[in-house]
Amino acid sequence: PYPGMWIFGNQIKDKKKVTYFAGQDTRLHTPSLNKLDILAFQLFSLSKKGFYPFFYIVDLLLFPIKKLFDFILIKKKTKSKIFLGLRRALYLFNTKKYIELVYFKVDKTIARTYNLPMQNFDNISKKYQINLKNVTNKRELYNKIVSKKWMEQYVNDMRYMVDMANRQGGNLAMPFYDMQLANFSASIPFKLAVRTMDGKAQFENKKTTVKKFVLRKALENKIDQKTFLRSKAVSRTGHLIFNQGLDTVLKQILNDDLNSENSIVKEYKLQNFSKKFIDNKKEWKINDDKYLLKIYYLVSLIVYLQNISKKC
Repeated sequence: PYPGMWIFGNQIKDKKKVTYFAGQDTRLHTPSLNKLDILAFQLFSLSKKGFYPFFYIVDLLLFPIKKLFDFILIKKKTKSKIFLGLRRALYLFNTKKYIELVYFKVDKTIARTYNLPMQNFDNISKKYQINLKNVTNKRELYNKIVSKKWMEQYVNDMRYMVDMANRQGGNLAMPFYDMQLANFSASIPFKLAVRTMDGKAQFENKKTTVKKFVLRKALENKIDQKTFLRSKAVSRTGHLIFNQGLDTVLKQILNDDLNSENSIVKEYKLQNFSKKFIDNKKEWKINDDKYLLKIYYLVSLIVYLQNISKKC
């Protein structure tokens, strides 16, 4: 379920076959790491140089603090970035666990804060296990992570976008990622792959640090200076789609659910969360995007479960 499909619908009004073309990026040559991730990779490198026993002991000593953080997280359900960042830092000395939590989102505590069903959690977790025994450096470690996420980021990502366009009467041409280029990207020295440079912030002229150094340098003579220096910026347009009529459709579905005997909203105690959306009479603003996306996912779940119950 992706609200962007409304964009396709508005574009293809005459029902003629329209073809869109899109490329696919790769994390192999543009690793997305923050400072904490870089430190985790550095500690992994040190563990391979004889520091593993020391890190193992430190990780054991941190165990009670991890449990305390998990207890607070389940009780308070906090979304504090500082708290979650500190919790994340507690796993720096355990590379395998850090990767599970940060890159694969295999986090039982977080799942419990959302009251998600846990019966299949262990089976899901097994799919994201990686063997670090023969991994000797940071480049190999990152390649291992990407190999596990390949289906998720490339195959599944392309498939849903292609299907989305097809369902709206259009066509999306998205060729599979070139494996020769992928293999080359996987060979770029990690220090170079994560290198940063001075640039400009998103839609502003404010100075900032930008990533994708290798990609920028490869295109330096082929793109204008403004694009070369600009930080990655994704246009936030979700609120505009809601203002164009999507909110009216979703409000009706939410009201119908609230008036039904098997209300999903009531079951998960989301009445106040939904009421804010249903009662809103003003235009949605850009700062509402995250909230509106959650509303969209909630309604998608309602529609999905309604269709399942009809088939049963």
